[in-house]
Amino acid sequence: MKKFLFFQLTGPMVSWGEAAPGGDRHSLNIPTKSALLGFMQSCLGIPREQTDNIEKFWSSYNFIVCGSENPVWSSDYHTIQVPRFDKKKQHLTRKAELENDQLETILSQRDFYSDVWYVVAVHALSEAPYKLQDLKTAMECPKFIPYLGRKANPTGLYLKPTIAEGDIKSQFSLYVNECRKDFPALQRIGYWEGDVEGLTPKRVMKRRDVPVSRKQWLFRERSINCGEVFPEEKM
Repeated sequence: MKKFLFFQLTGPMVSWGEAAPGGDRHSLNIPTKSALLGFMQSCLGIPREQTDNIEKFWSSYNFIVCGSENPVWSSDYHTIQVPRFDKKKQHLTRKAELENDQLETILSQRDFYSDVWYVVAVHALSEAPYKLQDLKTAMECPKFIPYLGRKANPTGLYLKPTIAEGDIKSQFSLYVNECRKDFPALQRIGYWEGDVEGLTPKRVMKRRDVPVSRKQWLFRERSINCGEVFPEEKM
């Protein structure tokens, strides 16, 4: 039987980025893999600029995710100042952009979900640089402040990291029933990658959310399964 580390994510606002054409910043209804990996990096105290062994970290963990049954979607608008386009000049930082004396204002739309609850189970592969116990300890006392997709979206409650071993559906049900007193209903349909004993996919989806390069902001596509993660009678 595989070991899993369960933890919960909840907050007043969350935003899980996907393809961002133009000024639109859409949000998925469940966390992306890059967001979950970044969340764990924050807890461990791994800076975003670190490049040593980071690809090994990115490829060493698989996730199972379930989200709120009826998440509340919202959208708002942001105005932001940017320098007038000049193909001869490159701005390497936000500070450099704002120092330009020819600033223009653009409008962007930001999507987010509010008052949602997620339960995540993470499995570490044998070559993982951090074991599940390392992750559990880090989540109990994060080194950096973890957030839910954007820095403006802090976590709302204790992560409640718990290591469990056994039938994944039974362990998922036990954890959900232990945590769900103050939360809305959780979807029984969840998302996972690879083969997980005890889980049968009803459909397979494609998602481009596996980080390849932070510097170039590149992501690789992966296949994720969608199906029942815990039985209805356990709710």
